[in-house]
Amino acid sequence: LGHVAGGRAAIGKLDVLFIDAVAEGLRHDAIKERLLEFTPQYLILELTIPSLKQDKSFCRWCRETLPSTQILAGGAIPHSIIRPLLDEGLVDYWIRGEYDQALVALVDCLVQGHDGHAVAGVVTRDWDSGSRGYVQHVDSLARPPYECLPMENYRDSVCGLPHPMLQTWFSRGCPFTCSFCVWPQLFYGSRRYRCRDVETGVREIAELVERYNLLSFYIDDDTANIGKRRLFLLAEKLQEYGLSKLPWAMMARADCMHEDVLEALKESGLYSIKYGVESIDPQLANACDKGTRMDRLYRTIEQTRELGIKMHLTFTLGIPGETRDTMFRTLEFALNTAPETAQFSICTPFPGTRFFDECERNGWLRHHNWEDYLGDSRAVIDTPWLPAEVLEETYAEICRCWREFVTNRLEMRREKLIQRLRHLLGQGMQWVFLGDTEFAAFILEDRQLSESRLETEDVQELGQRRDVLGVIVSRHDEEKLYRRLINSNSGWTAQRILKLYSADQS
Repeated sequence: LGHVAGGRAAIGKLDVLFIDAVAEGLRHDAIKERLLEFTPQYLILELTIPSLKQDKSFCRWCRETLPSTQILAGGAIPHSIIRPLLDEGLVDYWIRGEYDQALVALVDCLVQGHDGHAVAGVVTRDWDSGSRGYVQHVDSLARPPYECLPMENYRDSVCGLPHPMLQTWFSRGCPFTCSFCVWPQLFYGSRRYRCRDVETGVREIAELVERYNLLSFYIDDDTANIGKRRLFLLAEKLQEYGLSKLPWAMMARADCMHEDVLEALKESGLYSIKYGVESIDPQLANACDKGTRMDRLYRTIEQTRELGIKMHLTFTLGIPGETRDTMFRTLEFALNTAPETAQFSICTPFPGTRFFDECERNGWLRHHNWEDYLGDSRAVIDTPWLPAEVLEETYAEICRCWREFVTNRLEMRREKLIQRLRHLLGQGMQWVFLGDTEFAAFILEDRQLSESRLETEDVQELGQRRDVLGVIVSRHDEEKLYRRLINSNSGWTAQRILKLYSADQS
């Protein structure tokens, strides 16, 4: 939607109101109030499968309350599910596929009095172009109007990545064939991997970081680490533009990562990384056409840990062929690997994907209540290997086991931090605290430790004192506080700073 809003120059002199309701935390009433005040000639929406019921209700309100407004929409939803919205008149125009440029072209046509049938991907109640919107050259996409967005609200704090942060991208598409993946199948319509010009993307990051005082950035591609030469260039340009001093993260595929590339990215500031593992069972990886090369996955994860790059691993439970035994083997891998964070999801077939067709063909689908198609706690398929109830129960059990592991690890880190601090205090050091006092009660309420604690409102002034330690304990802002201290030019060094979430690595 940002690229659509940024393409306003192509649609004449129309004023544009751009609302990112999620980032602004707006409920429907607040959005409706803005629309009533703005009274748009064209309303452009992105619809999703899980929110379709609410989206439909919102479109109905728009149709009844703003009858002269034409509703244009796009999203990763197949035509068969959108057709009723067109037939009921709740949506006037639907763009099949990538809508970034197609919607701008469509509005341009409508403003000039044309019907828009010449625009690729357009579907109406009475017309179907039979084609799909597609962005041939991603560098031609209009720049989003960042000035219209709450830039301080964006975050994907991968393993403690500081915020406010920039979410950006360097590629579209994925050359792999995972049967469950929505974007290549419904939105892109191909597996072609399209890349932005690296220097253009890096220059944009540098500009936005400076303009909005952002503390980090996240490269949120489908698979960001494809193309060895391109990744070396990315590392080089990040350093050239002074961005290697900022922590950043990326979404990657572990079995595509090269050791020398990962080292170069680490040197350019890579702080944390997301790897989509799904399952460690080769048969399950093949069953969903992910085709993971397990030896490379294991090697990459080990190297990532050795380099000190924090990891977020994602796992998908319930792939056809999955059993309770394979689910617990995946859990065992997660516990042994011990990433900083992990995400477990229930494998959910989205309409329009090969996985959905497979489930429907085999009679595995339980229902079409799209609001349940979230993958967070409810299973929508019964397979011969794993009934839905068993999948839900085992999923809940695995999530409990992971939470217990995280709780126990946190307690271990607390104990190690206290041990380390006591050892240094025994050598005549003193300490000053930074962080969340409630979360840090375990250390602040320790009488023996408090005797050596310095109370001050200006921690930076203690930077020159070699007998003072900085102790950072914060649930969410550890890295932010650490970077602020290190970059203050007040004399603080990494050797004199203790951090809770790094206590098990010291």
